[in-house]
Amino acid sequence: MKILSAVMAVVAMSLLAQAQTSNVVYSPNIVGFVKLTVPGTNTITMVAVPFETGNGNGHYTLDEVLGTNFTAYWSASVADEVWMWNSAGNRYELAFLNDDGWGNATVDWKWCYTGADGFPLPCAPTNLFDITPTNGFFINNKNSDRIVYATGQVSTDAVTTLELTGLHLVGYPYPVPQSLADMPGTNAGARAYWSRSLSDEIWIWNASAQTYDQYFLNDDGWGNPAVDWKWCGTDASGMPFAATNTLAPGMSFFYKAKGVGFNWNVVRPYPSN
Repeated sequence: MKILSAVMAVVAMSLLAQAQTSNVVYSPNIVGFVKLTVPGTNTITMVAVPFETGNGNGHYTLDEVLGTNFTAYWSASVADEVWMWNSAGNRYELAFLNDDGWGNATVDWKWCYTGADGFPLPCAPTNLFDITPTNGFFINNKNSDRIVYATGQVSTDAVTTLELTGLHLVGYPYPVPQSLADMPGTNAGARAYWSRSLSDEIWIWNASAQTYDQYFLNDDGWGNPAVDWKWCGTDASGMPFAATNTLAPGMSFFYKAKGVGFNWNVVRPYPSN
């Protein structure tokens, strides 16, 4: 994604520099950041926060992640928005950055959603808008370009487990890059097939085209070791090719599980004590 760049803090970047050193001890309190570039003029950006919060709540609120670094307005039609995917409801939950036009201190300069009566309610008290390292979300930036710095503690969990049934908007959960080809890991239950129609899919947002690049989990039905059990795209002739995408910190994607559901174990790509 051209519009999404990821830069780690110096202490977090040491993970990359020292990854080949077997006698290095890593602190469980390593802190880093990612720099999220969010272009404006009605541009949609898909992002994630690849850090543990360290606040004891296990999640961030939109106010904690995005603050007021966007255009606020009393109406969602003008204000910048966030779209959170509700897997259970199979729909988006929409939030907007409110200003003080309502004269209500509980919603002034807060990320809000619109209640059934048409009035704004703050997002923070409802878990529909909780952000964890396994959640992705869209930012609909209708106005000027923005920079967001997302911070937190590097995960020390050896494996991050995502429960996948149906369509999920997944946040890549680690603050170092990883090849898409390395992501399946030990995932008994993921559905692979030689045809996209029956296999699990990943949809990666193409920011330049403002559309999705779609890949499916191939099996060995093609008899081609270059694509066997790989995440694959399809070329103009209908033949599969292995994806070469790198998942960067701060990146998210849709996962469409075609089977009955399974736990996707994402293996941490860096050592820790």
